[in-house]
Amino acid sequence: MNEKEDNHDNTDNTDSNSNSNNHEKSNGIIVCGVCKNVIGTLPVIRAAFEELASKAGVPCWAVFYENNSDDGTDAELMKWASEAPAGQVRVQCDKFTQEEELRRCAARTYDNKPCRMERIAHARNKLLDMLGGHASPLTPSGDVPVPTEQTCPVGGVGGTSHEGGVWGTAGSPARYVVMIDMDNPVPFPVNNILRCIARDPDGFDALVCNGLNHVGHMYDTYAYRDAQFQFGPEIMREAFWSGQHQRYVQTAVHNKTLFHIRQLRENPARLPYIPVASGFNGLCIFRREALMGLRYSAVPTPEMNAECQAMNCIPPLAKNANTHLNGGSVGIYLFPKDDNKGIFYFHNSGYNFPVVCEHVPFFAAMRARNCRRIYLCTDLVWNWI
Repeated sequence: MNEKEDNHDNTDNTDSNSNSNNHEKSNGIIVCGVCKNVIGTLPVIRAAFEELASKAGVPCWAVFYENNSDDGTDAELMKWASEAPAGQVRVQCDKFTQEEELRRCAARTYDNKPCRMERIAHARNKLLDMLGGHASPLTPSGDVPVPTEQTCPVGGVGGTSHEGGVWGTAGSPARYVVMIDMDNPVPFPVNNILRCIARDPDGFDALVCNGLNHVGHMYDTYAYRDAQFQFGPEIMREAFWSGQHQRYVQTAVHNKTLFHIRQLRENPARLPYIPVASGFNGLCIFRREALMGLRYSAVPTPEMNAECQAMNCIPPLAKNANTHLNGGSVGIYLFPKDDNKGIFYFHNSGYNFPVVCEHVPFFAAMRARNCRRIYLCTDLVWNWI
């Protein structure tokens, strides 16, 4: 457990020559997300973002990637972007066919549909491309630098849907990125987000939301990993999805959270952090630097595999696996090395390839870059209905 005194100041006084305007710009906040067919929740998201921008005291941006909506989400996002102050809201909307999705997916269903998790990972990588662009939208128009390969390492130069990056090397880079799921009709918790940032501005790489379902238990077990629950269906197969296992995970995490809250009452100087390996629960606050250079994947990656190998507690079924059942493959050795076949990853969740929640390899890659301060934040609560 990482205990830290709650005595951080939300200002940086190390440079006495920096003015308050530059200081504010260095602490900007991005709210971002990927979506499809969320026309019903966009007004809630917009209202919450405008509340955040009015309360934060630092520049705020909204960045959204949308594809293949058929309910008017794309038009509503573009309308919002056109009505917002110049450069504050950035939107990219795409259309593509199922055949295009199948070509870029490793997995598909047994009736030949593209993998949902790979589709989401593709969308999140498009979002990361938007975030990793060029000159800041808040750079005054008279001082806009000419984009170069150095200031446009990912997003490229130009483009009509997200012209200008959000955290380029010039102008006013954001310091925090708040990534949200966009299908929750409950407004994202503005005051909780601002409190978390102000309380411990430099003490985390990622704060996972304590997202709760209608009975007060963890909303998203698929993305969750910790020292007790290390594996998903790529190792556990369909046992992961059993009602017994899901209730066990939710109950264990709920009890751990309650115990931690009681400890905080006894020692208010502690921070409400529970170390985790992965999680999302609909919202996560990232330090911007911790995201740089990362990509999402919905299949196991070398970084994820290295962590699994180091655990030395892989179930025997995934070490000495029966690779076929009734003549059909049930998985694959994705990372064989010499005579050591390594871990056998199972096809799972109705797909013909070993798939995994896209957040799990993402956080493994973050740790591989020595950004290891990843916590479930117990008072960063967002209810799902």
